[in-house]
Amino acid sequence: MLFEQDRIEIITARKKTQVEEFLKVRGLTLESDIELTIGLFRDKTLIGTGSIAGNIIKCVAVSCKVTGEGIGLKLVSELVNHAYSMGRRKLYVYTKPQYRPIFSGAGFSPLAEVPETVTLLENSSSRLATYIKELEQYRKTGTNIAGIVMNANPFTLGHRYLVEKACQENDWVHLFVVKEDASEFSYDVRLRLILDGLEHLHNVTVHEGSDYIISKVTFPTYFIKDKQIVEDAHARLDLTLFRNHIAPALGINRRYVGSEPFCIVTSHYNRVMKEVFDDSALPCPVIEVKEVRRHEQSGHAVSASRVRELIGSVELDKLSALVPASTLSYINKEHVSKGHTNKGHTNKVYPANPFYTMN
Repeated sequence: MLFEQDRIEIITARKKTQVEEFLKVRGLTLESDIELTIGLFRDKTLIGTGSIAGNIIKCVAVSCKVTGEGIGLKLVSELVNHAYSMGRRKLYVYTKPQYRPIFSGAGFSPLAEVPETVTLLENSSSRLATYIKELEQYRKTGTNIAGIVMNANPFTLGHRYLVEKACQENDWVHLFVVKEDASEFSYDVRLRLILDGLEHLHNVTVHEGSDYIISKVTFPTYFIKDKQIVEDAHARLDLTLFRNHIAPALGINRRYVGSEPFCIVTSHYNRVMKEVFDDSALPCPVIEVKEVRRHEQSGHAVSASRVRELIGSVELDKLSALVPASTLSYINKEHVSKGHTNKGHTNKVYPANPFYTMN
């Protein structure tokens, strides 16, 4: 219930500190990727706030003094209206589990939850089910079915080694390409290089990524590695979604990852993966994690970050030892001969078919 003196306003820089302090008391922070924040004031006192970042509603909090007055639902409705006016139709919410009823009342359905920590919801009761039904069409028979999730920025001999090993040890491999366009190499280019580099394999299906697999929705920490922030809850949400929905749709009982000696975020994600996939309390079958030692050249682990370092350097001759011929050809054509930087390649290369079976 709103009172006559209540008002909702968009937060400007002048009142940002007030919102930050309001959130801090409630164990939250106003995150750096926020695009818009609104506040609900009563007699000039902030009693609720919420924000929008991309297609995610986050940093929602309400004063305990107005519990039961429907303030939370009012805030959510306002945020949804703002998101729609910004052209955002597929919406997701991070919130504390105790706030879940507020969002359910606004038409949001739960996707995954880390008990007593965070819940992820979306503004649809059927979007995930539709995606899972599409995946099920690509289910293969066999005793061992593996899953790999790969960004490949760009695709290296290390990535190829991991997929080849999974193909050797399993009846079928489902490879998901991280779809978020937040890397130096665009999504279309990464997908193209993966497909070209795996042409010789005949028991792997390459799937386009989605919001439900290592995206800014499920695992935003992955895309801010430069800050070296490890958000345990984000990793657990992403992995819980994979175990409870993605893996059962395709019969995946193994997940392959490369050992991670360089990146603290990926290394932590791999450790959490083993915990979540082996947790007998979750409703779906456990998934065996196969951590494969990184492919090495001259005693050093092959990494995409090393490849990116070499591009634009005077050591281009070293690239051929780190990437397949198809990736090397692309780099020479698009980045070296034309003097391009890594960003800006957005032309769609493949048709809008989300699944590519290498057979």
